[in-house]
Amino acid sequence: MAMNRSMRKKHRGIYGNERGMTVVVAILIVVVIVIVGFSTLMMVSTDLQIAGNYGSTQKALFSAEAGVNEALSRLRADSANPITDAHPSSATWSVYIGTDVKAQGKG
Repeated sequence: MAMNRSMRKKHRGIYGNERGMTVVVAILIVVVIVIVGFSTLMMVSTDLQIAGNYGSTQKALFSAEAGVNEALSRLRADSANPITDAHPSSATWSVYIGTDVKAQGKG
């Protein structure tokens, strides 16, 4: 019987104190899950910001294109009374793009 106890003590050296290992492993698993969750949250947040910025830039681009197309169509339209403004070197010079009705009031 004394032999069995001494043999058990020898083999317990490495594996004998396993009581705290379950807690350590559980904490490590929780830490890994928290890190993965946090990184996923950050990626989703960044993707949402990218999508919002993309939408804003698309709105701005389409608005700018619409404005350019509107200006071109007004400039191409036949005008009985063309818009005449001061010379571009004047400090008060400005350009008005409008229809005939607006041009008559300006000219």
